[in-house]
Amino acid sequence: MSNIDFSKPLALKMEDKEYFNIGNIDINNPTGFVMSASLLKSIHTRDLYDVLVLNNKEYGKELRYTLDLGSAFHCFCLEKEFFDKRYYADSFENKTDDRIFIKISDFLWIKKAHEHIKLKYPYILDDPSMNEIVVIGTIRGIPAKCKIDKIIENNNELIIIDLKSIFMNLYSTKFRRNKEGIRWNLIRYIQEVNYDLQGYFYATLVEEYLKQNKKDKSVTFKLLFADKDEANVALYSFSQEMIQHGELKFNTLFPAIKDFYENGEIWLPKEEIL
Repeated sequence: MSNIDFSKPLALKMEDKEYFNIGNIDINNPTGFVMSASLLKSIHTRDLYDVLVLNNKEYGKELRYTLDLGSAFHCFCLEKEFFDKRYYADSFENKTDDRIFIKISDFLWIKKAHEHIKLKYPYILDDPSMNEIVVIGTIRGIPAKCKIDKIIENNNELIIIDLKSIFMNLYSTKFRRNKEGIRWNLIRYIQEVNYDLQGYFYATLVEEYLKQNKKDKSVTFKLLFADKDEANVALYSFSQEMIQHGELKFNTLFPAIKDFYENGEIWLPKEEIL
């Protein structure tokens, strides 16, 4: 996949290693720049210059484990046949094991969340051929890629489902003191961690793919949350308002990205007044 023609959108299965090797984050190679949801969220949190300069920075141990746990949750639910090859659960990390370490307590949480998904939303676990689908194309002329957890395709609709763990009890009584309690907290959380930006990016890239392939379907983005308290699961569909909120964020990032990709220009961070 080294010579990808991004002007011809693709949707295909691909190993993680191959996916992560598509494009690069190199301040000296703007034409190798490829947008992804994780990259856009990083740029929104900091700015493009910092992301380009700090692209090789190692994750701290705690953050690295959090990311590994999220990947293990995805693998157990969507690619269960590969789980034992990639991960192992134990009380302590075994330095001689090349697989990724997961604490036993967290492995039990993964299993419990999987069971809840199986009971509430069994169709998400059906048809593994539609799991972990990579979409490659362009958005406004800039190369882009995403890896979708689950695609469900109906006659007139294509549904994107992304699995997330969340440090919030989805059924806590303190969030249900009024009708809008849990909804308000989730909306605030989704926007704080830039999942709205991810929803817009995924939906737009998939819409471009469908358009190029002459498929007339609407695209819906959904998040399946599994809470870290009781492993409760709940599925939420993004409204048009939420997608538009993500688009506004994208619009603030895009001019700097476009200048870097097309001209190699970097917008240095502005001095802030406190």
